[in-house]
Amino acid sequence: MGIAMAREENKETVGPAARMAAAVAKRMRVKKGLTQEQLGAQMGYSGAAISAMERLLHPVSDEMLVHLERILGGGTGIFEEMRPLVRLEKLPEQFRGYAPIEQKAVALWLYANHVVHELFQTEAYARALIAGGHPEPTPERVEELVISRMARKALFDRKQVATCAHAVHLRDSKVSDGPTFAVEPAAWTAFLTWQD
Repeated sequence: MGIAMAREENKETVGPAARMAAAVAKRMRVKKGLTQEQLGAQMGYSGAAISAMERLLHPVSDEMLVHLERILGGGTGIFEEMRPLVRLEKLPEQFRGYAPIEQKAVALWLYANHVVHELFQTEAYARALIAGGHPEPTPERVEELVISRMARKALFDRKQVATCAHAVHLRDSKVSDGPTFAVEPAAWTAFLTWQD
């Protein structure tokens, strides 16, 4: 597995959860008597990648946390517990407060007419949208944001609390008491699973 070029300026933007993950990983690696090269080989990374993660030159990725749990976690679940915190830190700052609320939601009401809402985006659409930003994000940052965006689709796996169990309602206006367009559940399911 490759790693993006580690940069000194990354140290300034690494959040507290990623800092903690790097510090714990280093301590556990040293306690187990592993070199960076040995740990990297067990994880499928280079020793340089482990060094960059520990020195905060390249923040720990979600995939790295999975490997760290397997190799260093010792059944504690510590790196697994850090995963949602590190993922949250990688979200755009303006969305961080909203993400935990959305994760607990059982229903979502929204109005968007200029773009396909994030929850309904395909991975390819999200990648194109994110990569087209200005300033242009690095490929690694694009990947982080796409992974975060796709993870939000877990909202659809939750038990829904239907206000009207026999239909799904779509509203084409911000006017809450306006007319509605009802779709049978089978048709809605077909729409959600449709791919071009």
